[in-house]
Amino acid sequence: MSEDYEYEPAKWSAKTTFKSARAAYKKKVVDAAPSRAKLKGPTKADALPKELTTDCAGPVLISIDHTGSMGDWAAIVRGKLGYLDHEMRTEYRGEDVETCFLSIGDAHEREPHALQVRPFVSGGDMVKELEVLDFGGGRRGGGGLHETYELGALYLSRKFKAPKSTMKPVVIFIGDEMCYPAISPAMARDYCGIDLKRPITTEQAFRDLRTFCSVYAILKPYRVRKDSDGTPVFDKSDPINEQVYLDWVELLGAGYVAPLPIPEDVVNVIFGILAREVDKVGYFKDEIDDRQKDVPERLKTVYTALHDIHKDAPKGVSDDDVGKSKIVRGMLPGKTKRTKRLI
Repeated sequence: MSEDYEYEPAKWSAKTTFKSARAAYKKKVVDAAPSRAKLKGPTKADALPKELTTDCAGPVLISIDHTGSMGDWAAIVRGKLGYLDHEMRTEYRGEDVETCFLSIGDAHEREPHALQVRPFVSGGDMVKELEVLDFGGGRRGGGGLHETYELGALYLSRKFKAPKSTMKPVVIFIGDEMCYPAISPAMARDYCGIDLKRPITTEQAFRDLRTFCSVYAILKPYRVRKDSDGTPVFDKSDPINEQVYLDWVELLGAGYVAPLPIPEDVVNVIFGILAREVDKVGYFKDEIDDRQKDVPERLKTVYTALHDIHKDAPKGVSDDDVGKSKIVRGMLPGKTKRTKRLI
C-alpha cells in the first residue's frame, strides 16, 4: 500500500502510522538482534510449542524467513499489522480470527532456533508475538540457495490443530530461497520435536500440510530489474530467481506462489491471497484500485505478483454486491465496505 495514504487500522493501532511502527520494530528487534537472548533453543517452550492449537474460526499462519538477506520484510509486516488485523476481521476472515507467526532459518547451518513458532493470538497481541521472534543479527543462512522451510511444513502438519475452524486455515511462507529436499529423523527431532522412523521428503511434508490447509509462498527475489516504465520486476529470466520460483511451484503449484519484487506490498499480497480464499477477489481489486490509484506502478506490482493466484479465482463480490457475499468455507455473509482513508 502507498505509505502516503493510510487506511483505517484496527482500533488498537490507531495512534501509530505504518512508518513509525516499522521503524520502532526495526530498532527494537532487527538492529538489536545480536544482543537479544529471549529464545534459548528450538526445543524450549518459548521457541517451539509442543502443540499448536487454536479454537478460532479463521486461522491464519504467517511464516517469515528470519535470515539477514530478507532485509526489512518482517519490519514492514510489523508496521502494517494494525491494517492487516482490520481487514482480516472486516473482510476476509471474520471477527473470530487468530494469527500465528513463525520464523525460519537454516537448520543445516546449526542455527539454534532455525524454527520458531508463536502461539495463536489476535488484535494487539500480534505485535508482542512477532517481536519475540528472533530476526536479523546478520545471519544470512548459507545452504546454497536453501533454507529449512520444510521444517515449518513438517511441524505444522503434525502439531497444528484447529478443531473449531469453520474456514480452511491459510499458511503463508515468506522467503527468498528453496527448501532442502528431505528431512532427516535427527532434524525432525531436534528442530520440530517430532519422532520420525525414517527420513521424509519435503514434498510429502507439504503434501501432508495441504490436506487441511491452503499453503502459499510469497517470494523475495535475489535480483530485481525495472520494467520500461520503472516498475520493479521479479525477473524470472534470472537463473537464481527462476530456480527458486520453480522449486516452490513444484511444491505448491503456480496458483499458490506470489513472486514479489519489493517488500512494501507484502501485506497487499497477503490481502490478495486471503481474498482468493473467500471468493472476494472482486472486492480486493475494487479496494486496492481506489487506494492506490495515484501510484499505478504499485498496482502493477501487486497484480503481477498475484497473477497466477487470481487467474482461476472466482470474481467474488464488488461494491455492487454489498451484503450479498455468499457463505464460503464457514464465512458468514455480511456487508462489505472499503476502509476509510485517514489522511
